[in-house]
This record gives sequence, structure tokens and C-alpha cells, in this order.
Amino acid sequence: MIGVRHRNGRVIHGVGLQRAPGKNYLLYSQTLANSVWSKYYGATVGAKVLAPDGTMTADSITSSNSSAFLFQGGMEPYWHVGSLFVASVWYRAAVSNATLYLEVSDLADGNPYNTLKCNVTTTWQRFSLSGTIASGFGALGIWIGNRFGTFPTNQAIEMWGAQLVWGTTTLRKYVATKGAVLK
Repeated sequence: MIGVRHRNGRVIHGVGLQRAPGKNYLLYSQTLANSVWSKYYGATVGAKVLAPDGTMTADSITSSNSSAFLFQGGMEPYWHVGSLFVASVWYRAAVSNATLYLEVSDLADGNPYNTLKCNVTTTWQRFSLSGTIASGFGALGIWIGNRFGTFPTNQAIEMWGAQLVWGTTTLRKYVATKGAVLK
């Protein structure tokens, strides 16, 4: 990892310096109820449910609004033009099939770098998208759920294992996170 060590011990990356590839840069990837995840349009994080790995760490999400989504943004230091990324999340519909989205956007201008339409069934599926940051120099944001008006109202959608990896477009093994990713 290339960087400058700050006096508090954190590695700080600056313009022209690279982030550490292979790490999950999302915080609390198995705790969507945590305040680092913003909930919009009535998205409510409910009880823990059985995750794809057999643990009780997946979250049940409900909403009465079809535009509900969860968002985590501002992963700093800023990512620059030419940076590769891959994002992923597991989705499962509790009752009937649904259409959700996974999106990575530039927070500076709100433009998406990549958006994936996910046809969610009652079986756990991992959805992923990858891309290259083509413009801007803003912090990234990841949207999970739906801000396009097709979130199934009053039906539970289960989510688990949100991940955003820098420096590759190859889907990596899921890495669970809690607090600070950089040490």
C-alpha cells in the first residue's frame, strides 16, 4: 500500500497515491441498521435473518414506499479517474420475486458510474457490477435497494454482504467489515 502515515497511525492516501486493492471499503457490511447506512423513503431494517453463509447476519428490509433504498457514501480518500472498482451485495426476496438495483455513483455530481438491475428471487443471489471511474474526482457512493420506484412495498427484502473493492474489476471473496477499514 502506498500512502502517508498520519500521526494517529492511519494511512492517508492523497492525490496520485493509490488505495489498497482487495479491501472492502464499505463499513458495517453486515449491519445495515448502523448509522453509516442512510435509509431513504421509509426503508426500515428489521430482524436478522439467515445469511448465505449460514449465520444470522443478513438484514430484512421493508418499506411502504416503492423508491426505498439504503446508501453509504463518502468513502475517502477520494477515488480518481481511471480507478477500477467492483461492488456486490446478496439479495433474496422473502415472499415473491422483485426488481432491485445496485449502483455506484460519484457523489460530486451524482452521476452513476454503473447501475445493475437485479432480478431478485426467493433464493440468495450475489449481484455484482464493476467499472472504471471515467470522470470527476469525488467520493464514491453505493446505493442498494431501489431509487427507481420498484421496491416491493410492504414486502421484506433480505440483504447481506455489501462490498466495494477498489483496484480490480474481478469479483472477490466477500470480506465482512465493521468500523474503520484503513488501519
